[in-house]
Amino acid sequence: MYRDSVLPSDASDYTHLKKGLEVCIRRLLKNMHNDDLLKVIENMLTWTVHSEINDEALLDFGNVLEYAAMLHQSGLYRYSLTESIFSNILLLIASENLLNSLLGHRVLQHMMDRRGNRQQFDTPRIFFQHTHFNITLARFEIDDKVLMKSYRETIHANLLGSVQKHGKHRINLESTYTTLAMFVVEVPCGYTAASIVCLAMSIQEDAISNDNLDLECSNRIHAAVMSIMSLVCWTHNAEVFYEYLNTILQRRAEFSPHLNPPLQTTYQYARHHILWNKPELFFEDWEVRYGLWKCFRSRKTTPEIDAITQEFSGSQHTISQHPAEYEKEEEISDEGRKYKVEDFQQDFEELKQKKKSKKESKKQKSNISDSIKDGVDISEDKELGG
Repeated sequence: MYRDSVLPSDASDYTHLKKGLEVCIRRLLKNMHNDDLLKVIENMLTWTVHSEINDEALLDFGNVLEYAAMLHQSGLYRYSLTESIFSNILLLIASENLLNSLLGHRVLQHMMDRRGNRQQFDTPRIFFQHTHFNITLARFEIDDKVLMKSYRETIHANLLGSVQKHGKHRINLESTYTTLAMFVVEVPCGYTAASIVCLAMSIQEDAISNDNLDLECSNRIHAAVMSIMSLVCWTHNAEVFYEYLNTILQRRAEFSPHLNPPLQTTYQYARHHILWNKPELFFEDWEVRYGLWKCFRSRKTTPEIDAITQEFSGSQHTISQHPAEYEKEEEISDEGRKYKVEDFQQDFEELKQKKKSKKESKKQKSNISDSIKDGVDISEDKELGG
């Protein structure tokens, strides 16, 4: 009945009951069991995706859908973000309609927000090293990583498409940023970091290569990419990656501050500001790969570390790498891993041996010089005595 009030037809027209029905439904949703809320969300998403809704009706219908998603308490994502729900949400995000895309982002953010972090990512900002933020990182669950691996290609394509279609609108760009940030802190593993950084690099390259993009829109996109990169560094305490990020940050602060957060409504440019795409002001693939590799590979504590190191070591340009290659690269034999570890150990032992040899030679030289000195002192004493 509520759907017919929002989308009236010749057979049934309950337009005059729309507001009253909405209040009733909100009351019902508030007292529903969590599993029943999930069924309501699934049905409403299906209606939204497969029905032609005008913008006014979409706003009314979307408010109720977003409210239901906000009330739902998510646990493991495989139970909340079912195949039907997640697929429909991603279809909304990639929609040509701006309102559909915004609705998809908002629903996904509420469904993912298990630690109350969503409000911390309302607009891009820089997450500085050794700084406390009111962000609660979720505990890593292997089931959440499996979900990320299953939908990684779709997430990459649909969120990139959302920025390409609606990135010129600040509200959509901020919504995309919030969604990416939620992935980083709610599924804190190497695979998610690799996936989100790969997507951020794709967004950066698209903004650089798009000649039709307005300068101010381009500035906001690059600022959002900087914010995502800094969040990945902060989440995983990636010290080497942080060093590289701070280098880019300082270059921009000196020559192109408009490329750094926060987002501005209008930008003011000084004479010395660089307004063209100078490569030194943007992230480079190999530097990003190295920063992530140093962060995760050196720890050797979790299985996803191998995925991150392989994901960023295949092609010269990560953003042009075919998605299927990620799975191929991740399948490394145990013998190969053992061989690499043995190589590192052998190099380390050789280095220790060289240092030991140097210390011994220095010690011998020191003993010889002391002996010579003692001999000189003895001869001098003899001469004085004579």
